[in-house]
Amino acid sequence: MKPNGVFATQSTALQTTNYMTAARIRKSAEQVWGNAFLYRSFVPSFVENWGYTIAGATLTADKLKKGVSKQGEGDDGMKKVDELLKDRNVPCRYYDHETHIGMFCGLGKDLRELCYADNVKVATKDNVVQYLNAEHE
Repeated sequence: MKPNGVFATQSTALQTTNYMTAARIRKSAEQVWGNAFLYRSFVPSFVENWGYTIAGATLTADKLKKGVSKQGEGDDGMKKVDELLKDRNVPCRYYDHETHIGMFCGLGKDLRELCYADNVKVATKDNVVQYLNAEHE
């Protein structure tokens, strides 16, 4: 991956009763790429929120929450999601700047505390999530 590249992956359902797999995926991505963040989006066919992990050395929580990307010179050098999609001619029925903001600002305090806790372990072959919640570990 290039130094400013981004890794993204689906990270299972993301609820307070079923968060450990997503938390470990995020923790593992953070170990590899330096910065990793969870976000979620409602999936109508599953009738629940699903988690996703995005990681990269140059990602910051502040940029993700604002939905902006550094694009070089100019006013402040930042572009919003809608501008980036238009510049790249990417039509979307669901995703836009407002949706992006909701995805990255949508984790409640309870999930943020659980998924970013110091006791979350990196996922390994010998350290897999076998139960739906942390109380059984």
